[in-house]
Amino acid sequence: MSTTITKAFILIEALAESHEPQSISDLVRRTEFTKSNIHFLLSALRENGYVEQDAATRRYFLTLKLWEMGTRVLGRLELRRIASPYLASLADTTSETVNLAILDHHEVLYLHKIDSPMPVQAYTPEGQRAPAYCTSTGKAMLAYQPAEQIRQIARMIERHTDRTVSNATELTNELRKIRNRGYSVNRGEWRSSVRGVAAPIMNGAGEVIAAVGVFGPAERLSARKLDQLAITVKITGSSISRALGYPG
Repeated sequence: MSTTITKAFILIEALAESHEPQSISDLVRRTEFTKSNIHFLLSALRENGYVEQDAATRRYFLTLKLWEMGTRVLGRLELRRIASPYLASLADTTSETVNLAILDHHEVLYLHKIDSPMPVQAYTPEGQRAPAYCTSTGKAMLAYQPAEQIRQIARMIERHTDRTVSNATELTNELRKIRNRGYSVNRGEWRSSVRGVAAPIMNGAGEVIAAVGVFGPAERLSARKLDQLAITVKITGSSISRALGYPG
């Protein structure tokens, strides 16, 4: 399997270095693979959307899928760089754990985290995923997504605690409230012992691309404390959005 994957990358690089679509013979010369190997690899790459074939010349060329993937990765790195000083300030102000997250299909993905200095803290490592519908950062982003995406996610709902939303109606109502107030609250919906509050982050086009959140142990984050944190978190989300070019 590893040999096949290596050959696929070599073939992709050969196509990327070509200034025009390539024939099977061209690719055999460039890679020194057999024709059968080239056919097999091209078939797999076409099936997954990385390669297309010109109907007239029968030559092959790369699609923009790799460029789109690279753009997303670059965007995440830029987002983290710009957001970092604001996250640090939020962590200093609240003394709670702060995180930066993005929405990846139906899940929230944590890009960056600053741990609380408190001896008791909630733990969520960078790179971890969680269901978007029952986390504060996830709901802060879901509230601004298309209705069809929300309906699809609602079909995946699984209750993790007795506070998790149980159906599409509950989720839709919750997201409407989040849009109205500009922030979301998690009152133990993913893990009963953890609570948090989050606000959306927008880019220059006004699109919600991420969320900033503060979370900690439920015994420390009372309803009153969450309301207080919400103001600071919302300001932080707005500050990062402006730094990204959002004019609102």
